[in-house]
Amino acid sequence: MNGEIPDWALIEAMRMKEMEKKKKRQSREGLNWDKVAHTLSLPFRPSHTETLLHVERFEDLEVADIVNGVRGLALDVDGTMVPHHTEDFSPAVIDKLRELQASKLRLCVFSNNTNERRLFDRLKIPVVDRVPAKPHPGGFLVAAQRYLDLAPEKCAMVGDNPLTDGGCRRIGMRLILVDPIPGKEGFFHRASRGYARGVKQIHDFFRG
Repeated sequence: MNGEIPDWALIEAMRMKEMEKKKKRQSREGLNWDKVAHTLSLPFRPSHTETLLHVERFEDLEVADIVNGVRGLALDVDGTMVPHHTEDFSPAVIDKLRELQASKLRLCVFSNNTNERRLFDRLKIPVVDRVPAKPHPGGFLVAAQRYLDLAPEKCAMVGDNPLTDGGCRRIGMRLILVDPIPGKEGFFHRASRGYARGVKQIHDFFRG
C-alpha cells in the first residue's frame, strides 16, 4: 500500500464531509422555537418588517442610498448573492462586494449557511460564526457589536427573507431587502419568506 490512502477512502471521506455540512445547514435553516415564536408574532409587530431599502438584486445596491446613519452592513448569502447552497458568485456580485469594501462601510457576512467562506476569506470580509441562527437576536447583536464594531442602530442587514433576515429589527438594526434568487432551498425557508413578505405587504399598506 506504500502508506497511500486508497481512492475509495478519499471518496468516502469527502462524502461524509458533505453530509456533515448538509446536516449542519439543515439544522440552522429548519424550525426552532425562536423561529416559531418570531413567525407567530410578526403580524403584530409592524416595526419588524420595516425596510431601509428594497432592491431587485444585490448588485443594485448603491452606497449613496444607504442613509440614516448606517455605517456597517451584515450580508446574507443564500438567495441574496447566489442561489441557495451554491458558490457560483457572479462577477457582478464580486464587483459589488469590492465596491462596498472601497466605501467607508464596514462589512461582515451573516448567513445561516456558513459553508461558503472561500470568497470572503479571499476578500478579507469576516464571516459571523458560532452564533444562534437567524432570526435569533443574539446573532445580530454579535454581528453588529463584535464583527462590525458598531451599535446595532448604525448597522443594516442585507438579505432576501423578511422573517429570518428581518430578525435584525428586533435589536434596532435596519433591513435592506433583496428580491430572492431562485434556487434549491428548503421548504421552511421558501414558505417562511412568502409568509413574511405577505405580512410585510399588509404592514406597508397601512403604513401608506
